[in-house]
Amino acid sequence: MRLGPLVFPWWSALVAALICAAGIALGNWQAGRAAEKRAIAERLAGYERAPAVLLGPGPVAADDYLWRKIEARGEFDAKRTLYLGNRLYRGRPGYYVVTPLRVENSPRYVLVLRGWLPSQANAPPEHAVPQGIRAIRGMAVPAVARMYEPGSPSPGRVRQNIELPGFEQESGLPLQPFFIEQREAADEALVQDWPAHDALLDKHRMYAGQWYSLAALAVVIFVVLSYRHGRRPDVA
Repeated sequence: MRLGPLVFPWWSALVAALICAAGIALGNWQAGRAAEKRAIAERLAGYERAPAVLLGPGPVAADDYLWRKIEARGEFDAKRTLYLGNRLYRGRPGYYVVTPLRVENSPRYVLVLRGWLPSQANAPPEHAVPQGIRAIRGMAVPAVARMYEPGSPSPGRVRQNIELPGFEQESGLPLQPFFIEQREAADEALVQDWPAHDALLDKHRMYAGQWYSLAALAVVIFVVLSYRHGRRPDVA
């Protein structure tokens, strides 16, 4: 037996090309996510020893505050407190508590991630909101991690996710372009043990490697099967 020329049906080449392209595209996406996480880790390391920046009354640019320690003075808008469901902490179900803070001497608000609240059996989430002017310290973050949400987003106080543009339109509140992830032991009922923002760096790298490997494997399988398809017996 000897190998004949490389012969293959056109559709197998198309399938291999699609799988290869998808693997490369997804690998590039995961590599990009890893680069983002690495940049965040580097910024966090640089800001760790820096003093907190004070949030003023006027509109600000997100890039001037993101991933930095921040302090904001103002009063919570208790009636607009939100509870983001299906948030696990050490395997326990619960909620992230989010409350708008009206910045002192300003018409603008900033959304504060106040902490994690454990869920109670057969009871809706409820937690008291501190009254009066308060100093809130934490870290400025661009978003809250999204959870899977089938169907249309819920507009109620208990919901799965929150995004700044959507909530600004829904509430009518002028919002600063970031959240404050509160980091102070101000409320013993709320847990403020937030996930590390660079924790997924190695995972993104691993996923990128897996997708690139899939792309390479598609090419190898295509070549091997094509040679087998082209095999023919020796002619005496």
